[in-house]
Amino acid sequence: MLTYTVHLEREFISPFATALLPVLVMICLLYACIVSMPYTAYDDLRNNMTAVIFTILLAHYSIREHLQIDEVIYLEMFYFLLYIVASLFLYLSQQFYLSKDDMDRKNKFKVLSIDWYWPVLTSMILCITIYTYY
Repeated sequence: MLTYTVHLEREFISPFATALLPVLVMICLLYACIVSMPYTAYDDLRNNMTAVIFTILLAHYSIREHLQIDEVIYLEMFYFLLYIVASLFLYLSQQFYLSKDDMDRKNKFKVLSIDWYWPVLTSMILCITIYTYY
């Protein structure tokens, strides 16, 4: 009986740092914009969000160019999620600034933006992972 032992090594840290670290940084930048919403003028907030969205686009483009594949991969789903979260936050921040006279409505949009960010984001990451791998 003939047996072979194959030992494969793969470098994990470098691809992890180059692919997932930008996503984590952008998630934290989005949250920093959300937390600063009550204390920032709408024009400044919109400019900050535009800069974050542009950074997301550049990072997504960089991943697509580096991999050179024709299908959507698991990591790209995070970028799509960031696009959705950024768009949703822009809508909520606009509603927040439009309701400057109605404090109840203003607090509702503040709670939706700040308090529900992490639970919704982690739930969506879980749903993406389940959808992708099961």
